[in-house]
Amino acid sequence: MRIVGSQRVRSMRTRALACMLVVLALALGACTDDRVRPSDTLPSTSESPPTTSESPTATASSGPNGVVPIPTPNPLASEQSETGAIAFNEYWTMTLDYLYATLDVEPFREVSSPDCSFCTSVLEQEGRAEQGYVYQGGRVTIEGSVVISFEGASATVTTIVGITELIVTDPQGNRDPESGPAQPRFQFVNYLAWTGEGWVVIDANGGAL
Repeated sequence: MRIVGSQRVRSMRTRALACMLVVLALALGACTDDRVRPSDTLPSTSESPPTTSESPTATASSGPNGVVPIPTPNPLASEQSETGAIAFNEYWTMTLDYLYATLDVEPFREVSSPDCSFCTSVLEQEGRAEQGYVYQGGRVTIEGSVVISFEGASATVTTIVGITELIVTDPQGNRDPESGPAQPRFQFVNYLAWTGEGWVVIDANGGAL
């Protein structure tokens, strides 16, 4: 799974990322046998709402990764609040997992801005199943999220995930460069905008921890 970051530099993002480094330093910097370890919890300025990737009535896609239910958003994801921003960002992450598991790009496209360069690169997977490419693995598991900044109509949210190895084979059965190693702890830093009807990801960065 390729990770492509935006080259845009904004003062708001500089402050947000500075705050993020402080939060993550506290979360990941140290642990002892007598304390809760960073891998067991992630501090947040807003409690991460429960999320679910499926419901009894959800339809599903089947393929090399088995039957994968279409993710459904937590109802809180439609709220213009810190809790809503976390719920939405985790739903966006679930649509990314679903895309690589099924090569169905529509749920991910619906929550990503055309101006998001990372999102655009991910959407390049569209049509690859029809071309004969096979994707196995690349599954994303959410560990937790933190709101870095919230200004009503915009928010910066970081989500920590684990990603399994992604193996992509081309129509001739050869390993494709889109393949990638497992990332046990990976961080997405997403910039969200409120459209009046809901949240959308306008930019995304990521990196292994």
